[in-house]
Amino acid sequence: MRLHPGETEAVGWRVVAVREAVRQLRDASPGVCGRPRVIAIDGRGGAGKTTLAERLRKVVSDSAVVHTDDIAWNHAYFDWSAVLVENILQPLYRGEAVDFRPDAWITHGRRGSITVPAGADVLWIEGTGVIREELAPWLDASVWMQGDLGE
Repeated sequence: MRLHPGETEAVGWRVVAVREAVRQLRDASPGVCGRPRVIAIDGRGGAGKTTLAERLRKVVSDSAVVHTDDIAWNHAYFDWSAVLVENILQPLYRGEAVDFRPDAWITHGRRGSITVPAGADVLWIEGTGVIREELAPWLDASVWMQGDLGE
């Protein structure tokens, strides 16, 4: 596999059906109740994070996807974890719905909002850098995406 210089190749992986991947991710967090399971999908740009998140969302009908690109849009490349925790994760942990417009969206006139319904079974958070130490207490499971540079 062709990787970026210095990138370590992931080993021990195997191909599984999407439904099996969902089962394994749910099994990784058996004690979750009263809030969605929060599952992070991380990897380099172009690795397929968004595509996987959407496939997983379709399999788990009562789930939602949050894209870190939306949190970080016109904010900061990596300094967005506090915004994610305060405005997305804390309300979900309290059992509340999320309807969040980041400050940068308002400032720059971007329409819409980031929404997650109350009672969602799973929240898929996808984006480069989402698997990080300060978010670890909020994540129930994680997926690392890696692929050949040519694909």
